Amino acid sequence: MYDFFKFSRVVMVLLAGWAAALAPVLAQTSGVVQQAQTLISQSQWQQAFKLLEPSEVQLAGDPAFDMAMGIAANGAEQYMRAIL
Repeated sequence: MYDFFKFSRVVMVLLAGWAAALAPVLAQTSGVVQQAQTLISQSQWQQAFKLLEPSEVQLAGDPAFDMAMGIAANGAEQYMRAIL
């Protein structure tokens, strides 16, 4: 019983540390994606694509980023990038 509580405390500390370390990345992600979504809504595809492109390696896999990147790439006529 004691080992279980000790283990759950260790897990909680690790999760809290992970969340604290990830918070700035998530804040940056939402800012970049929101800016890109604004540009996309204004049909400024190329500007949205250029805004998102530097963050692609870091943020690929985030559904909001992937959607914005795909739409921006398609609008900017970067068709191969839009489907990847």
